[in-house]
Amino acid sequence: MRIGIDARLSGTKNAGIGRYIENLIRALANLSFSDEFVIFVSDISAFAWLSQDTRFRLVEVKVSHYSVLEQLVMPFVIWRSGVSLVHIPHFNVPYICPTPFVVTIHDLLWHEKKDTRATTLHPIVHFMKYAFYRMIVKHAVENARHIVVPSQVVEKIVEKYYPQHAPITVAYEGVTPFSSVHTTPHSQDPYLLCVGSLYPHKNIDRVLPHLKRHSGLHLKLASSRSVFLDRFRQKVQEYELDSRVEIIEHPSDDELAELYTNAFAFLFPSSSEGFGLPGLEAMSRECPVVCSDIPIFHEVYGDAVLYVHFDDESSFTDAMNVLKDSSMRAMYIKRGLLQSKRYSWMNHAKTVFQTYQDYD
Repeated sequence: MRIGIDARLSGTKNAGIGRYIENLIRALANLSFSDEFVIFVSDISAFAWLSQDTRFRLVEVKVSHYSVLEQLVMPFVIWRSGVSLVHIPHFNVPYICPTPFVVTIHDLLWHEKKDTRATTLHPIVHFMKYAFYRMIVKHAVENARHIVVPSQVVEKIVEKYYPQHAPITVAYEGVTPFSSVHTTPHSQDPYLLCVGSLYPHKNIDRVLPHLKRHSGLHLKLASSRSVFLDRFRQKVQEYELDSRVEIIEHPSDDELAELYTNAFAFLFPSSSEGFGLPGLEAMSRECPVVCSDIPIFHEVYGDAVLYVHFDDESSFTDAMNVLKDSSMRAMYIKRGLLQSKRYSWMNHAKTVFQTYQDYD
């Protein structure tokens, strides 16, 4: 069977989605199979590591994702490739898809969080974009041959909004081992670490009042998307924390590994996630995790983290005090390491690959 994968969003520049696509394809390349893959990419040079594998053919497609042009061009590209099935690893499935498709739904955040702060667009443009998004998602989940989701939480959300959904498979994502990085853990200038975008649901600005009260701590924010960066910097200035907040834009994997390893704690104050990969990455680097008390984190992290309410000062302070205790800190580091090892990209790829084979 010839299988297509839309990998145009691959790469760290596209944050979590980009990392997901690259890790999925790398893991698929390590499986044994006789099928042929056609990978649709925006830049062939970014997949040079795959060029020698004859089971994979790269097709460069220069069309922006989430656009009307994408809806017009991608059906022709997919049809011309001769694939029997195509995997779209995000919701942006062509409305007129010429072949059966598998879709990955990472979350339905825009369904759950209708917050006008989560856009920089004019309200009318945002409304039109949102209506288009709802139309595309509905078509994707109701017409797919199979839906892949990263957690049971997302599975339930899809079922809530779309009772007529296609079959769903939960495929937990994996943790990519970082290369060995020489660092001095827990430096004398302790800092808290946040990783990810600055969308409102990430709640990173809720860390600032706690930072203001705990004068001995600094905050480092590693982000690959800066669309809301000006808003965040303004908040930092309002709290007079300019000297204690450092923003690292587009960090490399080595830089990210070092940030995790040296942090006093990784903070994840988000109110909604589909999986929560950064927390597992932190655990794999022996960094304790303090996160929101929400269902997805309980599902993925179990008892390996400290759950807090970030709008409650005493809750946050209690967590900081727990991690100052060397024996408690060691316990959470050990739990985190064990928890992170439960998730692998190979297992994810095997599960996803089976959804392809079900329709061979």
